[in-house]
Amino acid sequence: MKKFLWQLMMFIRALIKAFFADSCSSRAAAMAFTTLLSLVPLMAVMLGVISYFPQTKVAMNQVQNYIFSHFVALSGRTIKMYLQLFVKQVPNLSVTGLVALVFASWLLMVNLEAHVNRIWHVGRSRRKWLALIQYVFAVMLIPTLMLGSITVSSFLASSQFWPHVVTALNGNRDFYAKLPFVFAFFSFFLVFYVLPNCHVPAKSAAISALVATLLFSATKKVFIIYTKSITTYTLLYGAFSVLPLFLIWLYLVWLIFFIGVELSYMLTLGHDFRSKQRLDGFTHAVSWLRYIGQSPKGLRLDELVNKDKVAYKVKPESMLAALVGAKLIRQTWRRRLVLLVELREFSFYCLWQRLGWRLPEINHTNRDYYTEAQIHAFQLHANQCKEKLSDYTLS
Repeated sequence: MKKFLWQLMMFIRALIKAFFADSCSSRAAAMAFTTLLSLVPLMAVMLGVISYFPQTKVAMNQVQNYIFSHFVALSGRTIKMYLQLFVKQVPNLSVTGLVALVFASWLLMVNLEAHVNRIWHVGRSRRKWLALIQYVFAVMLIPTLMLGSITVSSFLASSQFWPHVVTALNGNRDFYAKLPFVFAFFSFFLVFYVLPNCHVPAKSAAISALVATLLFSATKKVFIIYTKSITTYTLLYGAFSVLPLFLIWLYLVWLIFFIGVELSYMLTLGHDFRSKQRLDGFTHAVSWLRYIGQSPKGLRLDELVNKDKVAYKVKPESMLAALVGAKLIRQTWRRRLVLLVELREFSFYCLWQRLGWRLPEINHTNRDYYTEAQIHAFQLHANQCKEKLSDYTLS
């Protein structure tokens, strides 16, 4: 129990440290401003998609009411009124204006992907054509989910079979009212799972989505109480008070989003919280090469990280880059890591030459990774050590 509590405290500490190290508060501020600029273009594009659905005149209004009643912790009517006025001007735009509109909404997703990939320490983003497909998919999927959620809610609320469903659900007549929570959860899950340009385990994405959804719901309630009880912004800005409050709300939403991204990263590749001692880089490389060699189909990066129970001195992404750069492993199109060398013929001396790292000092953290003969070789003087290490392979 004590060990679990210690690891939990270390995990939370590592999460907070990573949150500030990755400048998530600055990223949230930048995304809040970008969202404010891209909101009207994005709504115009999504409403344009919805308009292609049959009999969606009423549904379009329901979608907007749904968004501003469940996901905006402010005077949703005022914001909705202004956004509708802006969106109504879209048909009057020229072709160049429409292209600029779509580009502005696409820019939001490009910036979002860039921020997420930096948190995941992914060196490269998706290709532009893949990013464009992802944008089109999101623009079509989100309105469809909105309409589906509204349709299901309306059906359950009015259906003659609803009383029987209520009885089956232990009399919970407000079950359909929980659909916004479910929708928010799946929205967070999809973004956490799909957006990083690397493999994200579904379990990590689901846990992060649940935490983010709970934080979102709690923050919304607190922010509503705050805006009703504090009149400072109304006194200072008057009728314009909605704008700074809306900007603050966007900032809080993005803070929650980046907490979720950091959490999904820590659950997948986090290692700092596992132990006080850290495994040296050379032993770290040896262990990873052995793990990959033992797996005929190769291993993903998250599977490699979870093989060890200790923290690393070298970050997993840096170790991956070093091993790939030394041409010891390669990554397949399925993001699995496979060997490029035969461990039975590859000596410790060859590894030392390829990586150029200092040899390890044997201690209780790395002792279990070597045999007694290999430990003895590491403890010899420099020239003797290198000569002796040529006799031992990594297998």
